[in-house]
Amino acid sequence: MLANHGAELRYHDDFDGEGIRIAAYVMAKTPACPWRMSAAGYRTALTHHPNGPDAGRVTPAPWDDDLTRALADNGTAVIEELVADTS
Repeated sequence: MLANHGAELRYHDDFDGEGIRIAAYVMAKTPACPWRMSAAGYRTALTHHPNGPDAGRVTPAPWDDDLTRALADNGTAVIEELVADTS
């Protein structure tokens, strides 16, 4: 409904395998675009939160192949709540 009235939808999720899958689904079903959901964003978040849980099974991020590689290479998740207040 928001998009139908001109709102720009942006989406962010956890930097882990499940977060990538959810984000891909949301972006496939809506006009949402990724917001701070890139390999660069992940690497920055990881410098501040390097001891996260395992990233789990990582599948392709259709909007950023480098994000998939970075997650798979590092194997560490960064949950959304840890980066939500970053400007």
